[in-house]
Amino acid sequence: MNAPSRSRATPISRRRKIRKGTFSCWECKRRKKRCEIKPPATKCLFCRQRDLPCRSQEFEEDDQDDQDDQETGHGAAARLRHVEDLVEQLVHQRQVASMPTVEADRFPLVLSSPSKSTISISSYLHSVFPSPEQLNSVHFQGNYAHVSRQILRLSSNDLSQTSKCPPPGAHPLQFALQLIHYALCLQQSDNAPEAQLKASNCAEMVSRHVSSLDVLMDSPQGVELLLLEVVFYSNKGDQKASWLRSRRAIAIAQLVGMNQLNGVDGKNATKWRRLLTCDRFLSLDLGLPHVPDLEDGFCGMQSDDFEKFENMLIHVSGRVIFRNMRWQRHGIDLDYTETQALDSVMKRATRILPAGWWALTSQLHTMTDEAFRLETGRILLQLNHYWLLLNLHLPYLVYELRDQKKVDDASYSKSVIPATCREVLQCVINIRSCHIGSLYRGLDAKAYITSAALLLAHINGHGAPLTNMLEHQRPQDLDLVKKALGILGNDNSAETLKWLLQIESEVANGEMYTWDGVKQGGAELVLPYLGVLRALRVALPEPHVGDLQHSLNHPSNDDLERPGNVFDGNLPDDMNVWDICEW
Repeated sequence: MNAPSRSRATPISRRRKIRKGTFSCWECKRRKKRCEIKPPATKCLFCRQRDLPCRSQEFEEDDQDDQDDQETGHGAAARLRHVEDLVEQLVHQRQVASMPTVEADRFPLVLSSPSKSTISISSYLHSVFPSPEQLNSVHFQGNYAHVSRQILRLSSNDLSQTSKCPPPGAHPLQFALQLIHYALCLQQSDNAPEAQLKASNCAEMVSRHVSSLDVLMDSPQGVELLLLEVVFYSNKGDQKASWLRSRRAIAIAQLVGMNQLNGVDGKNATKWRRLLTCDRFLSLDLGLPHVPDLEDGFCGMQSDDFEKFENMLIHVSGRVIFRNMRWQRHGIDLDYTETQALDSVMKRATRILPAGWWALTSQLHTMTDEAFRLETGRILLQLNHYWLLLNLHLPYLVYELRDQKKVDDASYSKSVIPATCREVLQCVINIRSCHIGSLYRGLDAKAYITSAALLLAHINGHGAPLTNMLEHQRPQDLDLVKKALGILGNDNSAETLKWLLQIESEVANGEMYTWDGVKQGGAELVLPYLGVLRALRVALPEPHVGDLQHSLNHPSNDDLERPGNVFDGNLPDDMNVWDICEW
């Protein structure tokens, strides 16, 4: 009677055939960790530190409970611990369900019955989660949470929840959202390499364990996590990684219905608008296509003038990208009608907001925290407007330089470009000079393209020196470009700008250059949608010495007969030197 009972209590585990020399457990194999067992312990060091089941690869994964019973000899205790874990999860679910509406809406239970893999991820993220002191130091003492608040329109209560460690049984999305908030705060708190490395590690942890798993991301909170990742990698200057995450966030948002007009609440509408803005302007930065037909009908939904203005920018940016992609495939269209229509829309957009809103300030460092946050948002919105205006008109300047052909009515575009470049550079310089850390590094790409466009405008203007109106503002413009160089540092874009500065100086002194689009290496300028610009110096013919001597010894009759051609140094009696200098 006893034998059958014992066989039922300790069933025989199914053994697997493994390679010779394989000693690691399933968890260490999955996480690519070194598996070390120190007797008399029956678990490896990695599994003991994280309270994970340690099971040899000799046995199937489904036999976890049976294998643990055989190894420890405490089957009843193991089953009791399993029941206690289930009770703890049920209690946690009841607590979350009884939370206030704001908290329940912010972190809903995406999975009602957590799987083994979900529990394992949550346990790991809980074990590496920052301490409460670290969270409070960056969230409140330094007041570095304004970026997340500005993007998602979080309230003070919502921000307080981002500084608390979720319980061990919480969904991995809760840990991931807290960690990406923490990474964004670290990104702007300190420029020290240690702080930036810690921020990058947090973002990498979120990406590897949560945001890269589709099964965990199909919810509005998953979209929110990806949106914050878009901002993090854009601030870091990795525009490609940011663009990829924005595309994935848009796809998930469509799956969960965040793009539907009926039933879209205020927070989801804000997230959707932010996603469209990120998609459009990241595509402009990289010269890539956007996701079309996403704003149809949505641009009519706005509660204030700022949202109306932002929706108009989303609409115009989509049309500019579509136009640029068409020109990239089929060549530039010399018909100026479409550009004029989009320019008129942008003119109407500027009238939505009062004139005082467009005044540029440079006193960010003297403002209070709340005023600083609002002013930064205002400058960024201005920057998007001017950056879009530059992308609308820049192709005509590049076309005239590269193909040596003038476009009818394009003189208006060439006159808009310099003023627009000045506004973009001033916005970038104001923001980058007042924010410490690696925040807003994504603006460096805009500063680079804008500086190059301003130098190209001056190079083109030097071709007609008598009618070159830009000559009067050349010193101020060169100073702006040099300030932008100070922001860019010593990367490849800075070297390209130095090369363009040298060419502009030579052209101003009479040298001649031609531009082509042949990519042959060396110094060249690559512009989104417009391709490569490469400068080639034109050799000027040297004057013959005999001809030069003859012209000096035998001036023409026109020169001799024209009065006042030679100034002898004497002024008329009724004029003094100060009369010449009068304003």
